[in-house]
Formats: sequence, structure tokens, C-alpha cells
Amino acid sequence: MKKRTIAMVLAGLMVVSSFANASVSMAEETGYKDEIHIGYKIEPATLDTMMVGDAPARVIAYGSIYEALVTLDADFRVREELCESYEVNEDATEYIWYLRQGVKFHNGEEMTADDVVASMNRWVEHYGNAQTMVGDARFEKVDDYTVKIALEEPAAFLNELIATQTQGSVIMPKSVLDDLDPETGAVKSYVGTGPYKFGEWKEGSYIRLDRFEEYQPYGVEGESSGWYGYKSQPTETVYYDIVPDTATRTTGIQTGEFDIVYEMSSDDYPMFQSIEGLNTWTELNGEWVIVYNKEDGLTKDINIRQAVNAIANPTEILTAAHGNPDFFRIETSFMPEETADWYTTAGEENAHLVNADLAKEYLEKAGYNGETFRILCASNDINLSNAAVALQAELQAIGMTVELITPDWTSYSSYRSDPSQYDVFFASLIPVAVPTLQLFLSPTWAGFTQDEKIFDMVEQMNQTKDLKEGQVLWSELQEYCWTESLPATKLGSVFLYGVYTDKVENFESFCSGPIIGNIAVKE
Repeated sequence: MKKRTIAMVLAGLMVVSSFANASVSMAEETGYKDEIHIGYKIEPATLDTMMVGDAPARVIAYGSIYEALVTLDADFRVREELCESYEVNEDATEYIWYLRQGVKFHNGEEMTADDVVASMNRWVEHYGNAQTMVGDARFEKVDDYTVKIALEEPAAFLNELIATQTQGSVIMPKSVLDDLDPETGAVKSYVGTGPYKFGEWKEGSYIRLDRFEEYQPYGVEGESSGWYGYKSQPTETVYYDIVPDTATRTTGIQTGEFDIVYEMSSDDYPMFQSIEGLNTWTELNGEWVIVYNKEDGLTKDINIRQAVNAIANPTEILTAAHGNPDFFRIETSFMPEETADWYTTAGEENAHLVNADLAKEYLEKAGYNGETFRILCASNDINLSNAAVALQAELQAIGMTVELITPDWTSYSSYRSDPSQYDVFFASLIPVAVPTLQLFLSPTWAGFTQDEKIFDMVEQMNQTKDLKEGQVLWSELQEYCWTESLPATKLGSVFLYGVYTDKVENFESFCSGPIIGNIAVKE
């Protein structure tokens, strides 16, 4: 057995009760507020992150309510979280995780292998990329603090998949998972091991998280990176205030109603930079893609997908969605340039063509005769709505009949999961550590890729342990996606920005949202 990564429990962890008292004492002595208010534009449909891959659930719940076996630091490296170490054998067919002991769930139960096995196997059932990677294998209990999985085929990037959190591999109590909603399959209560526990959800107003007094921090005090690291919990209560209106968030951060706001209008960026007492941050938000429905509807026909791909103008669409060009980058690589190992221009000869005549030729090949083409977007997400209007105009210009399907955000996920509801939708996909983790390659995620060649090439990539071999395979796969299969059209990489006041200390953000575990706000 080859020990791939080992990080034993670090010395210096405080006794939990003493740690909690120290957090409260620090806040009182230094004049910190006992509340943080974060202005956020979208109310999630659920905080059951295994059920959805949407950003709102992840932003609010991951790293705060929930933790995982392994997670990502700011450099997208895999780090231990609820495991203290792990082992991977030479051919990447067996993984063993050694769990941290004494970790408590918010309901008072201790986390053991039974909880991890139940959580990870539920994750596999709900996440197509995980199913593809592990096949028929499932997580097993070795003893109370050891979990393993034995695979029929190598899976060199399994820990990267677990850590990426596109569709969260979070650990919940087995008791919660044994009592799911019989109609939806979702959890009835949001219980994790994180530094904050679910407090209250006042629909349309806020989601409140409360400090978990029995939280057991890990890592070295004062050191954190991305989702990984020590959480000091200096603030008692965190409010995610649901404020769809950008102008209201803009006013609120200036008046002190909010301590942090994000996903703000690009038009206001220069103004915020000039206001004393306010700080801005910018980060890579995701890969903006047009995702095609490959299971049903017009875009089941590759010629319709090629027609949309031929006419879609990334500059027009991203400008409509995000305004200021400083906040997007036109890009043909399905992996952004920040992921240097995987960046490639393979297949770009069929990318960003903006060719009306070619688009019409594809429509003719498809036998298109004025049928209604449906673009799905969330009505209360201005970026998605504006992008949909721009694409609608481009498609109408080549003679297509186009309808916008506009549920609110709480219904958007269920619409997206129903292939009878749409032909395309826009997605801003969280950056991933390895390209085979891209959601649009999955047969079970919205869009429902049906291409066996894609599945075969993904499997080959997942089994390789050589980076150069993996890069060659990925270039071949990306070229095939662009030129022949078109599961999605990549428009570019998108950046968001947010604002926080000078009173906010220990601010850090990663993958579209503030990391709240160490944030404090001065009175």
C-alpha cells in the first residue's frame, strides 16, 4: 500500500468547550459584533448540497454547515478535512480514509464510519460524475474510524472529485439520511459538522446560521486557505440576507446594513473602489457555458446544437450578462487558463464562429420548420435573464422561433432536471481540479449527455496516473466535444466581485463566496 498523503492530527487543538469560551471572550474584549450580515442575491432551493450543484446552496452551506472527507485549498489542492489521513494503492483501485475522532455533528452525535459510508454512498447515487468514476463500487466501513472503497478500475482523481464540491460530498449523520423526505428524497434537517449550524430560514428574507459551540477545529490556528484550515468562529450568528435587488445591496453596504455583499453590478465597481471604508475583491466565478439538452427536445439533434453554436456570440452574450468586459474573458478552453495543466485550445476551429449562414445550413440539415426553441433561465437572476435575451435575439435573427422559460430560482433546479422543459440553459460552472469533473460531461446532470465516446474517454482519463497522458487524452476529448458532440458551448470565464467594510477582519473568499469561519466584524 502506497501512502499518497498523510496529515496526522495536529498538536495544539483546544478542548472544544474552552475554545468556544475563548471565541466569545475574544469577541467581548476586542469589541466585535455578535452578528454578520451578508447581502446575497439568490435564495437557494435547498441546502441539501448533495441534491443540487447550484452555487447558492454551496455558498451558504459548504464549509460552514457541512464539511467533507477532503477539501480544496485556494490553489485547488486536495487537503484532509474530516479524515486525518488517507492512503491510495499503486494502481488507484483502493482508497482508505482514516477519520478524525471526536468530531461532533450539530445534533450531538459523534461522526463515525457509519455516517461517512451512508453520506458518501448517497453522494454517489445522486452525482453522475461519481457514478461514472466508481462504477458499481461503494464506500465500506472498515472499523468505526476507517472507510474504504475498492474499485474495479483505477480512479486516479477520486479525491479531487470528492473535494471539488460541485455537488457536495458532505458528511451528514446516518440518522438524518435514514429519515429522508419520502417524496423528494431530500433531508428533513440540515445537520453537518461545520463551525456553524443551521438556525432559521425565513423565506424571502434570510437564512441564519449559529455558532456550533462543540465544533472541533482542525489544522493550525491562524492558517486557512480556500475551504481548508482552521476556523476560529469569532462571530456568534451569520445572516445571509436574501436581497435580489442590486440597488438595495449597494445602498445597504454603504449604510452599514450589510457587512459584506457580493455578485454586485459591474457598473458600480469604480464607485465602490472610490468609497472610503469599503473594500472590493474579485475572483474567478466559473465557466460560462450554454448547456444543450441531449435527451429530449430540439437540441437532441446535433445539427440544432451546431446551429446554436455557430451563431452564439460570446462577446454579445457575456456583455449582456455581465456588462463590464473586465469581468469576463472570452475563452475556448473548457478549463480556464488558471488551471494551467489542463488549458488547451483543441477544437477551437468550431468555437465562437458567429456565422449566420453556417447556422442556417445546420438548421436546414436538421429539417427545422419553425418549432419553438426554449431557453431556460431564472427570472430573478439578472445575469441569466440578460444572457437568455441576447441569445434569443441571435437565434431569431436566423429565423428561429424562441421562447424564454422563466421560473424563479427556487423552481429553476427542478425545471433544469426535467428534460421536457427546455432546449438550452446557461450555467456558470465552478472551477474544477480535473476536467473529467465537468458537469456537462455527465449523463445524470442537467443536459443529460448521451455520448458513449465521451464516457469512454472520461473513463480513460480517470484511470490514467500520468499527467502527460491525461493531458493528451483531455485535448482529444475537448476537440471531440467542440467539433462532433457539443454537450455544451463554452463562452468564457467569468469573474465576480463583492464588497466588504473596513470593519470586517480576516476576510477570505473562495469559489464565489466568503469563508465565514474566521470572519469578525468590529463594532
